[in-house]
Amino acid sequence: MEQDEEVGYEVVEWSSFSGSYHPHNIQSNTPSDQTSRWSSGTNATPQYLLLKLCPCSIVKTIIFGKYHKVHVCNLKEFKIFGGMRKDHMRLLLHSGLQNDDTPEALPLKYEFDGTLFPCRYLKIVPLATWKAHFNYSIWYVALRGITGADRVRKSQREFEKACEENATRLCLKHLRQLNFMAAFDDVQQRSGVRIEHPLLSQLHAALVRDGDFDEAERILSQAAREGFFEEYIANADVEVHWRCILPHSSDRHISHVPSMRGGHQMVVNEADNVLYIFGGWDGEHDLGDFWECNLDTEQFRCISTSTSAEGGPSPRSCHKMCFDGKRKRLYALSRYKDADGGEAREQGLRGDLHCYHVEE
Repeated sequence: MEQDEEVGYEVVEWSSFSGSYHPHNIQSNTPSDQTSRWSSGTNATPQYLLLKLCPCSIVKTIIFGKYHKVHVCNLKEFKIFGGMRKDHMRLLLHSGLQNDDTPEALPLKYEFDGTLFPCRYLKIVPLATWKAHFNYSIWYVALRGITGADRVRKSQREFEKACEENATRLCLKHLRQLNFMAAFDDVQQRSGVRIEHPLLSQLHAALVRDGDFDEAERILSQAAREGFFEEYIANADVEVHWRCILPHSSDRHISHVPSMRGGHQMVVNEADNVLYIFGGWDGEHDLGDFWECNLDTEQFRCISTSTSAEGGPSPRSCHKMCFDGKRKRLYALSRYKDADGGEAREQGLRGDLHCYHVEE
């Protein structure tokens, strides 16, 4: 791995300067000299400095030196552009400096689409000072990055090839959008450039060309299984939507659904997509009914109106439940009893554990 080195440069163009505050001053790091800086001739935009790198390099870091105390002309906001030609540059940094005396080293974007980005020119564009209506000042600039000639030339070839492939890809998309499929197929075959992942091409053919929605659904399902949407899902904003689930029945009688309650417990059988509900408190009594809800059909079914009558747990609330998906067993543990109640004093607080076999 190449070690970063200092990148030489010369200031070849500038928008303006005032008095003795010439742009060449930024190559000298003398923080105690308040005249050792570039100061623009006006605060009107655009103002800029254009640096020519010697030699052409992959610039990773820019270091800004400062005056030995705070100064109203320090850059609060600026942009840096870079490229091989001064008339065709890419944004490498949009940032700002603190208004203090501490030098700052800021990382530049030096990689695009996985390819290192060599530069012959850097352009510094001030946007705001720490006090409005003052001219822009830059005290000192140093650059660090990869300067090895062989590595830079290789990166330049790789970057130019990547740009050519991107341009070809845009042409292919345009030809396909216009339905010039003969030209599309010819360019793709001759260039060897893949316009996109094969699944996306299959999806385009299914939806746009064939109108085959079933095939499109199959392709999307395959893409989901292969993790195509993981990055999007991870970075997407979460939106919560609630929906009231009611039984699919014209008769909304209370017997079709569990009664109102609190302190009940629910577990999910993921394999069968079934929700189980047991127990709870209706405001007067503990409940001992046991329900399941098919989450596909959204229909409730009462498994038992009284589990204790069938050898199961007694009516209870504030208990704990869990589901063993491998063995298809549901476990219910303990219950809440008032420690001052007569029944609790007579029987004690029981921690009984019950098991229900779903498939039996």
